[in-house]
Amino acid sequence: MVTISSAMGALYIPLQGISRKCIIWDKKKGVQLLKANKDKTLDRLSRLEGQVRGIVGMVKADRYCMDILAQTSAIRSAILGVEKLILENHAEHCVETAIQSGDPEEQRAKFDELIGLLQKASK
Repeated sequence: MVTISSAMGALYIPLQGISRKCIIWDKKKGVQLLKANKDKTLDRLSRLEGQVRGIVGMVKADRYCMDILAQTSAIRSAILGVEKLILENHAEHCVETAIQSGDPEEQRAKFDELIGLLQKASK
């Protein structure tokens, strides 16, 4: 498991000719799936949206600075939770699919994406 200590920015490192999607074709259902964490991610993002609106209201109401800072800290923590879900999805589905494909170019691309992400997060 990877712990990220800052906002991730872009999840993908641009590589020519390499598929950058995190969607898997389900042959049985004939549909594309973003996989299991999509609903959890959307729920967390909806809560984050509400938290941000709450902070806007606090600033407009001239609330105490420390109360506002406590809420911004909570938002940072919640964003890290969203990033964790997205990264887990990427590792469990996109990276796993690249490994199972047997395509060295696709495998290298997914590895390079993760390394680039970790380098960006460690700055």
